[in-house]
Amino acid sequence: MRYWRGRIWAGKGDEEKAVAEYSDAIRLDPEDAASFEARAQAWLARGERDRAIADFTSAIDLDEEPAHVLVQRGDIWFAKDELDKAIAPEIGVLRFGFVVYVPWPPGLLS
Repeated sequence: MRYWRGRIWAGKGDEEKAVAEYSDAIRLDPEDAASFEARAQAWLARGERDRAIADFTSAIDLDEEPAHVLVQRGDIWFAKDELDKAIAPEIGVLRFGFVVYVPWPPGLLS
């Protein structure tokens, strides 16, 4: 329920309330990768890249097929100009059977 409330707040552009709802969802179910991923996206929308990376990392650890989350985390590393860390997701994505990794254009997330 909290996850969906967070999605509604995020859809309305209120990332602060979305983060609060996702945080409650994580407190209630700390094994829910989707809540970590959603909160990471909300952190990113607020410009808090390091918190987004931390939550994407938690989602990757919990998700059985985290290829899409690896790409999102890699995009943030790319935007932060930490290319050595941005390349690691490409290797992970290939492990999960995906062949293409296309980072966001420079400056898009900055």
